[in-house]
Amino acid sequence: MMKFLLITATILGSLPLSMSQYIHSYYVTPNISTTPCPKNQTCLEFTTYVQNSSYFFQSNTKFIFLSGIHYFDLGDMLLIQDKENISLVGSDNLTQHTAAEKVREYGFNPIGDDVTVIFLESSTKIVCSHLSGFAFSNISNLMFTNLTIANCGQYISLSSYNSSIHLEMVYNFLMDGVSIQNSTGYGLYGKNVFGLSHITGSSFIGNNQVSKDFLIGEIFINCKGEQETSYICQENIECTALYGGNIMFYYDDSIMSSGLHQLDISHTLFTLGIDTSSSNWGSGLSIVLTQSSYGVAISISRSVSYRNQAAYRGANFLLYSCSVSSNISLINFFSSHAVSTPDSPGVFIVIPSYVDALTLTTVKDSMFDCSSAGVQVASVESNNKTSYSNHISFENCIFKSLGDWSFDSIHTDIGLKNCSFSEVNQVSFTQFTPISPISIRGSYMQNVQVILDSCDVQIINSTFINSNILAMNTNITIYGDTSFRDKIQLGRGGALNLDMSTVIFNGSNVTFSNNSASLGGAVYVDPASSMFFIHHTTVKFVNNTAFFAGGAMYVNTGLNDIYGPCFIHMNCSDLPEIILYFEGNSAGEAGSVIYGGNVDTCYVGNCPSPVFTKIATIGENGNAMSLIASDPLHICGCNGIEINCSDFSQSGGNMYAYPGQTIESSLVSVGQYKGIVPTTILVYSVVTNKYVGSIRTGQNCSAYEVPHQLINETMSLITETVYQITETVYQIYQISPFSYSYNITVTILPCPMGFVQNNESSPCTCDPLLQKYGLICNISDVTVLNTGNMWIGYSPQGKLVFADQCPLDYCSKAQKINVLNIDGQCSFRRSNVLCGQCKGNLSMTFGSSLCTICSNYYLLLIIPFAVMGVVLVLILFSLNLTVSTGALNGMIIYVNIIRINDAIFFQSKNGYSYFLSTLVAWFNLDFGIETCFYNGMDSYSKTWLQFVFPAYTFLLLGLIVLAARNSSKISRLCRYNAVPVLATLILLSYSKVLRTLIAIFSPLSLNALNSTDDDTLVWQYDGSIKYFGRVHIPLFIFGLMVAILLIIPYSIILLLSPCLQKCSHRQCFHWFNTIKPFMDSYQAPFKDQYRFWPGVQLFLRLPLYLVFTISYDTSIKMASISIGILLYLCFAAGLSVYKNWVILVLEISFLINLAILALLANTTNSSELAVRFGVTISALCILAIIFFHIYNRFKMVIPRIAPKFVNTISSDKDDVPMLRGYESIM
Repeated sequence: MMKFLLITATILGSLPLSMSQYIHSYYVTPNISTTPCPKNQTCLEFTTYVQNSSYFFQSNTKFIFLSGIHYFDLGDMLLIQDKENISLVGSDNLTQHTAAEKVREYGFNPIGDDVTVIFLESSTKIVCSHLSGFAFSNISNLMFTNLTIANCGQYISLSSYNSSIHLEMVYNFLMDGVSIQNSTGYGLYGKNVFGLSHITGSSFIGNNQVSKDFLIGEIFINCKGEQETSYICQENIECTALYGGNIMFYYDDSIMSSGLHQLDISHTLFTLGIDTSSSNWGSGLSIVLTQSSYGVAISISRSVSYRNQAAYRGANFLLYSCSVSSNISLINFFSSHAVSTPDSPGVFIVIPSYVDALTLTTVKDSMFDCSSAGVQVASVESNNKTSYSNHISFENCIFKSLGDWSFDSIHTDIGLKNCSFSEVNQVSFTQFTPISPISIRGSYMQNVQVILDSCDVQIINSTFINSNILAMNTNITIYGDTSFRDKIQLGRGGALNLDMSTVIFNGSNVTFSNNSASLGGAVYVDPASSMFFIHHTTVKFVNNTAFFAGGAMYVNTGLNDIYGPCFIHMNCSDLPEIILYFEGNSAGEAGSVIYGGNVDTCYVGNCPSPVFTKIATIGENGNAMSLIASDPLHICGCNGIEINCSDFSQSGGNMYAYPGQTIESSLVSVGQYKGIVPTTILVYSVVTNKYVGSIRTGQNCSAYEVPHQLINETMSLITETVYQITETVYQIYQISPFSYSYNITVTILPCPMGFVQNNESSPCTCDPLLQKYGLICNISDVTVLNTGNMWIGYSPQGKLVFADQCPLDYCSKAQKINVLNIDGQCSFRRSNVLCGQCKGNLSMTFGSSLCTICSNYYLLLIIPFAVMGVVLVLILFSLNLTVSTGALNGMIIYVNIIRINDAIFFQSKNGYSYFLSTLVAWFNLDFGIETCFYNGMDSYSKTWLQFVFPAYTFLLLGLIVLAARNSSKISRLCRYNAVPVLATLILLSYSKVLRTLIAIFSPLSLNALNSTDDDTLVWQYDGSIKYFGRVHIPLFIFGLMVAILLIIPYSIILLLSPCLQKCSHRQCFHWFNTIKPFMDSYQAPFKDQYRFWPGVQLFLRLPLYLVFTISYDTSIKMASISIGILLYLCFAAGLSVYKNWVILVLEISFLINLAILALLANTTNSSELAVRFGVTISALCILAIIFFHIYNRFKMVIPRIAPKFVNTISSDKDDVPMLRGYESIM
């Protein structure tokens, strides 16, 4: 407040002394007030003074308005002429406001509290009616203070406009603490107001408020997202009376004057003014300077223009200056929410160029906010011009949330210093005839599109955030620390787009970072543009991205000579002082650092070439194989990351293809510095001179399909250029004038085996015999799609053959088979016919079909094998764990069936599944653990070795029996277990031997594709061995002997033993009495009428084993197991074949478990989890049986060790009938 009073006192003191020496003072009594008239003073109503104006309104007159409302009802303008020293003064009852507070009284909120401009509003009001107003002409020293003037305004012949207060040829004018509101026309219109004029602490609110009946409203959304209405005059309505606004000063040469006149406006609010006409004069604060004989200095400070509306330009502020000498300054000026028609600026400054013009305009510490109308600064060319000194500067200004900010000049210079632009739609500079460069110093631009057209611009220590500069026919010089960052541009040049322009980096430190564009993530340079580097200059390109090409820079050289001058220029002496640094830049297609520019071949004066790589420091960027790239120059062969471009005229060599087969060649198209450039390669036939097709290459070395014809020919590959951009299309292809051809010679081969060619012009297709089996052939990759479990390959005689089924798990299912590489269909590192052998120097393993590297040290495994045999025999002897109890029958069937279908039940073979698979193998007398045995073991020798362990266990048992005969101690240990143990070992070995015999006797037919060739019968487990051939005969004869001498007699005798026993009294069957104890071991658990049942159990295995060998369909195998087991259980349970029902329950439990697992394996995707659970339950049952046998064997010893435990078991045994029943058979 003290600051404001000091300013007011200074203004009053600057007026002529005569203004404070009045001869006449008149008091004006309000129409509505209780304010008493001062003593000894005459007090009249204002109407009385007005009606006698010729008497009262004389020179040296002062009207003192007492506090209250004064009605002014003249119905015309009160015209006062040719006087001096006239003052209208209100009372000192003033209210102090800020601009923000006053605007809120009118229901508007967006203006910020930071607008602290202070003005005064008086309680002394002059209220007009019937279009009354004030007009002063040829007045010296006029003063209005401490008044509120409302609802005034009238037309006067002196002017073309209505106004509340009209001033013309007024010398020395003061307005202090005055508020002019709701006028018709202008609140204040001043024409040729000379001398020293001041407006301070005042407000102009809502002037030219006309009836909405004359207007058309257009709704729009302002920068705050609010809905507003813009009004314009209706058509066919006389709009002359609608000219107006808050305040306007107009200077011309209608009155000749000289010298310099001054207008000062401070601490004043201009708001809610409306001009609905099509004039250029605005509605907030308008200043028009057209004089040529005198100068005007205008100072506007700490003032606010808010939410004024104009149908055309300059809604909030308009300056039109074409005077000979003018000096205009705006300091701490705030403009916000200007409302105007589209494309019309809210702030409009025009500086025409006249003869010897001198217009200096300074805008300092000001803010222009929230207006879609924007800001426009323009100059207009005039005739007869000789010299120009027009200049406008913006310093410490803020431009925020605006439409376009434009500067259009012919002979006017502009400077921006420490200014901030944010959320401005577009900032444009046009300077057709520059006097001196446009200066942008220390400025900040955010979310701005900057357009420079025909300018000379200096950018000094400025920051551009999410902003782009488009320079057209412009020279840009950048000094100091300047940065361009965070701009995403869908077109060209994320931060800087040069179109026929030049950018000079003069001793600068410039950073382009995090910018993105389609071409040139940071900078785009067209063919007519260039870049200069002077003195100590560093330009950094960091983390810029191009969606297509040129991560940091894209230089469009057009079709210029690649050996011409560079787009970069410098003095050679400055070369060591110039640094271009590239880090973290990337491009979607090519040129992570730079695309184009011919930087490897162009020259810069006499500087050593290539200049670009001498000044560039390239760190970690995007695709390392395409850092520096250009339009494709060559096609090169490649291998991984190696590119072979040693000779421009490259050859892809000879390639071979079958009819219809695609051929592939590893290619890249490269530009300068071998930078990879994705492009389209055109393929022509040298033989037929025809276009064959095209190849689209990528960002890396890759194999591409080369189109060709079905003839022997040479293909010529030629590149196209890419990314020649137009306004609407990003990619236009044309043959590159600098491209060299890349030749590939193609030789057509006969169709491979398994394929046939119907005629010379047709591709190879599938052999009809293969098609018969539903196979699908593809000549492109020479493969046959095997959807089943077939094997396709070559016989030992080299003929292409196929087998209906691949043995066991030797082959991978549902795969493509390359007929040129038959081993590709084999699994477990297997190879050769039917995948029956191991690859290379690999060997077969026990426990699986896997082939691996082995050594003969694995023969030491004979030792643990031998120990295992001894342990097995001792356990059976010591625990009486034999078939004579009947407890093992169901368990043995269970583990036999699980083992033969191991690949189905245990598919993953890892973790817990592997443990269970090994456990099942042990119960089948297999080693179970996947391990080598010796180097070179194959399927043939592995089959022979299957007989070793059973034979070894029988040998051990025989030795123990012989020892028992010669030693009473051993005899007592063995008791009567020798025969049951032998029977048990034979039964455990039966399944293993039977599986081995089936494998020995299993043939497989290799079907020949050629009808003239015979089918070949081979051994199923090694297709290289002919069935019943020289290699197979020994194995076959041995297997046949085992079957005839052991397996078949054993199975028949066990099945027919009741009949044989009845005939044993006959001479020819006396031998049966010798083996009767052996038969009794099997038959002991069964009822007498079912003593043949052990034979039934043996014959149950036979069909299930045969199904496993013959069929390769998992569903058939599992269905056979389920059906066979369920049928067996129906008879076993229905007939109640066992003497003890506990044994029957045990067997039924095992077999139901097996049947359920088979059903689940055939119907669910989670079968392995079910198998784990089922086998675990069975394993626990087996362990329970073993532990019970241990208990019975040592029950005489346990009472001495743990009597309490024995008592508990005994009591539990008495309570559980199953335990008592099971013990009765021990």
